[in-house]
Amino acid sequence: MSTLSTGHPTTAELHAKFAIDDVVRVVDAASEFPVVEIDNAWASVRIAVHGGQVLSYQPHDEAPVLWVSDTAAYVHGKSVRGGIPICWPWFGVHPDPAMPSHGFARNLFWQLIAVKQDEDGCTEVLLCLEDDEQSRLLWPHAFQLQLKVSVGKTLSLALTMVNSAEESVELTAALHSYFDVGDIARTSVRGLDGVEYIDALQDSRRFTQSGNVQFDAELDRIYQQTSGDEFIDDQLRGRLIHLQKSRSDSTVVWNPWIEKSAGMNDFVEGGYRRMVCVETGNMGADLVRLATGASHTLGVTISVQRLRDN
Repeated sequence: MSTLSTGHPTTAELHAKFAIDDVVRVVDAASEFPVVEIDNAWASVRIAVHGGQVLSYQPHDEAPVLWVSDTAAYVHGKSVRGGIPICWPWFGVHPDPAMPSHGFARNLFWQLIAVKQDEDGCTEVLLCLEDDEQSRLLWPHAFQLQLKVSVGKTLSLALTMVNSAEESVELTAALHSYFDVGDIARTSVRGLDGVEYIDALQDSRRFTQSGNVQFDAELDRIYQQTSGDEFIDDQLRGRLIHLQKSRSDSTVVWNPWIEKSAGMNDFVEGGYRRMVCVETGNMGADLVRLATGASHTLGVTISVQRLRDN
């Protein structure tokens, strides 16, 4: 069987196996970079097999919900700047500077396991990542990750992590979601009032949020004990992006603003004004402890509401 240089099936082979007429196809976003494209009765979605990364979500008659930089690179070993990269089995910078930030799951090819269409028009995609020689050089544990992406009236992601090792493990994780907004200066995040957060820009000191989260400079915070719903209030577009979390008690809110984004070669100039990260995760004190054979499913459901309806 002809395979990619990485040992994975070719885009043509994936398309032949998983395509659904008029709904699902598998195409190359770049050379040897297969992407599952879904266009069903509810929305259009793109999912990269590399990293198990959702790249776009656009309900019909809506502006894009997820942001991807116009200068994003689609290459092996690096996550695409935007969409929903998967941070696993650690979030943020590793104590060993030789280790990749945000873990390795977002930098490897996953296996496309199944694609199905339900009677209600919902499309489900299942991807899997398991330990191998490459992953064990970075994290010496046996594991299985499964990502189920459901595209219907809402977009749902469920990341199930299974500890297949003979020892217990501790890990952190995040669905590092980049959301597309009309203007960050006219955007706020609801649902975090009164919540304590760790401020990465102030030596990880702890503060308590007062009111909605507003943006007028670089912002990088981990909010703790955040199991409730969150909303991105996009005034320019007249909509709320609604986030319903599952088995997540922490949330990152991030915008790099002018100086930091200018130093990123895959961040389009001025792109900080059109995006905000509100990340569903298990971070800080909310780390995951898994006994041998145990599992944990981190999830989020994303939907859009018109502001005039609220």
